[in-house]
Amino acid sequence: MIIKEQLIKNLPSYERKSALINQILHAAAIQFDSSNSVQESSEFELFIDTAVRALQLHARDLGVSIGSGLTLKEQRELITAYYRATFEQTNDETIKSVASSFSGGNVVINPTTTEGVFELKFVDTIGVPSNMEGLKNALDIIIPAHLQFIFAYSYLLIRDVKKMTLNEIETMTLDKFAGGQ
Repeated sequence: MIIKEQLIKNLPSYERKSALINQILHAAAIQFDSSNSVQESSEFELFIDTAVRALQLHARDLGVSIGSGLTLKEQRELITAYYRATFEQTNDETIKSVASSFSGGNVVINPTTTEGVFELKFVDTIGVPSNMEGLKNALDIIIPAHLQFIFAYSYLLIRDVKKMTLNEIETMTLDKFAGGQ
């Protein structure tokens, strides 16, 4: 009830002890607190990183279908990627920007020996990044039809394992190792 105390301080001293005025200010303070929490909640919905209910609106505006099976984080990644893809010309930087909106999606783009085929190599994650299907869908929208991308993943090799402690190895899942499932 900080608001009530502030309102009372603004009153003339002879009215500060009035029971009627204190009850009115108490009711007003409750309304102010309620309005502040609604405003804060609304402000959270303005930004994709904090939105919950507004994610459906963003998805609708972009023409994106976000299924119920996606976590909030995955929904946010997908929407961010679509926004980045929608407002930029397609080039290496756009592709990197869209990919980086997904967890573990920092990539480098390498040419291959085949004309029109490029390699997207994930540089900040070991194994296959989460929400790979969402990333593929977002890239399908922005990558021109005459170009093809293949994905390259990083895995732990024997030389990497030799440098690790037993505790570090025990915390790794099998999908992080070359040949793991």
